[in-house]
Amino acid sequence: MKKNKIDMNQMLQMMRKEKVFSLREVAYAILEADGTMSILKKAKYETPTVSAMNLPLKPVFLPVTLINDGKVDWENLSKSGHSEEWLLNHLRKHNITRYKDIFYFEWKEDEGVYLEKM
Repeated sequence: MKKNKIDMNQMLQMMRKEKVFSLREVAYAILEADGTMSILKKAKYETPTVSAMNLPLKPVFLPVTLINDGKVDWENLSKSGHSEEWLLNHLRKHNITRYKDIFYFEWKEDEGVYLEKM
């Protein structure tokens, strides 16, 4: 670190950006060529993984944006397997009658609908 003219405060800041808040958690810290720091935590500070805890794996689904800033993304609506009638039904449940009254509307397979009004 001295060779690269990085003081302890700078190093601690770089560690925090990697979600490491104490030097005691670090097994190895590598200063990369681009100036960032890569950190390998000591085993006892690692976050356990789903497989390490023998938990069942859940599929991961990406949210699909259907309305953004009052405009419907018709292609995403179609690709998500939903119709305009389905979309309108969800809007009615929230007492919304116009697309332009929606700031953001997304659908996620495992969680359903999330929306924010204007």
